[in-house]
Amino acid sequence: MEQVWAYKIIVIGDINGDGSISVFDVSMLRQYIRRKININDKYKLKAADIRKANDISVFDVSKLRQFIRGKIKTL
Repeated sequence: MEQVWAYKIIVIGDINGDGSISVFDVSMLRQYIRRKININDKYKLKAADIRKANDISVFDVSKLRQFIRGKIKTL
């Protein structure tokens, strides 16, 4: 019997999981921090931890906005 492996790829900053990093991800992150929405998916939470600090804060929003605006090159 052949084994089949599946991998989940997490793109840091792609919080909504649509395959691209955009203002929609910033919006979702801001809503999460303001407790307007809940993110239960562990992969989306990992993508939202922009600074890789094991917590999600306004500093993650700031860094994501800088990336989208082209002020920084990488996340």
